[in-house]
Amino acid sequence: MPGICLLKRNAAMGRVIEDLYLLWAAYDADEYADKILYLPM
Repeated sequence: MPGICLLKRNAAMGRVIEDLYLLWAAYDADEYADKILYLPM
């Protein structure tokens, strides 16, 4: 599932990784195909 993640400079990397993992585990990749999403992390 290729993509680009833009993060705030002061984002806690461990928290970002945990959040991305939860999204990956909870949703099917097809749900995100050809979409641009804003995920407040």
